[in-house]
Amino acid sequence: MTKEAYDHLGIDWVYKAFAQPDLLLHTKGLLPLIQEKVITDPVSAVRHYLQENDLSERTTPRLMYRYVFADPHVKTEEDLLIIKKLLTVTTCREKTILEIVSLLYRYRHNITFKDFINCALQHKATINPFWSDARLESEERYMGAIWQVEYTAHLDLPDSCYLIRSLREIIREGKGMGSCIEDYWSDVVKGHVFIIHMEKPERHRVAYAP
Repeated sequence: MTKEAYDHLGIDWVYKAFAQPDLLLHTKGLLPLIQEKVITDPVSAVRHYLQENDLSERTTPRLMYRYVFADPHVKTEEDLLIIKKLLTVTTCREKTILEIVSLLYRYRHNITFKDFINCALQHKATINPFWSDARLESEERYMGAIWQVEYTAHLDLPDSCYLIRSLREIIREGKGMGSCIEDYWSDVVKGHVFIIHMEKPERHRVAYAP
């Protein structure tokens, strides 16, 4: 919208408060709340954005307003998508927001960094986006290996049982049964332990050391 359009709607404060006001107004349900004067200040508007995008626990509205929506370097919806990725995987959320413009630049221009962030998202890992490129490459190789390795042992089991074969399955099993069986993973890979899931006669898990 143009400045005149904001003036006509009686919400000229939005135009004055945000570097790219149209970015924020794409948020579901925000414009009606502003027009109805339910939301009357920039921090409250950003709080609504964070809630709609599942980012409320990852940063404060005040920081998000000051370092994202009030910054003229954040210009597009793609920028906001990258920022959401960074906030989802980072272990240092406040520092990430404080230096978000430099991280945006790094994501756009550094293929190693971009691949690493997307790898962390894929594996639901948390990482430090300020690591060096060498550290990123090392961590990405480790991250990929630990998720892709599968234990290839074979056992003749009844239909009601199956052998746990990957770290992903171990983590899923641990969450489903409220335990931390992923601690067994290194022993599983080495063939020292079999982890067997049973459904009958009752739901159970067996760790067997041959």
